[in-house]
Amino acid sequence: PSVQIREQLYVWTLVKPGVDAWRVASGSEQKEGCLVDPMMELFVCKAIELLTEAIPGSLIQLLAILRSGSEVSNVVLFSYLFCVFTTAFTSTIVSWDFDMNKENRKQVPSFYGYIPSNVWGKVKVFASLLCLST
Repeated sequence: PSVQIREQLYVWTLVKPGVDAWRVASGSEQKEGCLVDPMMELFVCKAIELLTEAIPGSLIQLLAILRSGSEVSNVVLFSYLFCVFTTAFTSTIVSWDFDMNKENRKQVPSFYGYIPSNVWGKVKVFASLLCLST
């Protein structure tokens, strides 16, 4: 019960995404009584966020811009671009986390492992993922 209360506290105080990211970054193992490991929990939360908030929000903003009938201000354009960039960044980070996971690379080396070890290779792949997600 104390674990459930603590997890609910994370949700209600809006720090759950940070806690999930910390668990994945620190390599935390799946704890007894948890349905999924930290990586899958982060993925599910991010997928729900993308599908129910980020993508619909972007589409609503785009629709409002297209239907406005007047000149679009820079503030509105910045807001829309920031929303799209945030959505793309979230999608990129999810792909990045799955590919950099050592277990995934061991289990399915033909699929995971597209991010190289060198810095410039990582920068190129990150930029490519970000552009493709936009």
